[in-house]
Amino acid sequence: MKLLFFFLFVSLSVVLVSSECGPNEDVFDCQSSSRNDCGCSMIAKADCVTGCMCKNGYCRKSYNEPCEKRSCQHPYYS
Repeated sequence: MKLLFFFLFVSLSVVLVSSECGPNEDVFDCQSSSRNDCGCSMIAKADCVTGCMCKNGYCRKSYNEPCEKRSCQHPYYS
């Protein structure tokens, strides 16, 4: 019985961790993805630290940054 509770707790923890992505985001593993990183090949993998990708294909740079469309021509990346 204790084992069952342990597995339930672990499962719940995994769900809570992955739910850090917002409603307009998909869980996205930037570190292991072979796709263009977060929709723009100019964006380095390290920039997508949250593991969340906006459903429109762009990623936010940090947990505090809202999920907004970010242009590949953004000054930060030029």
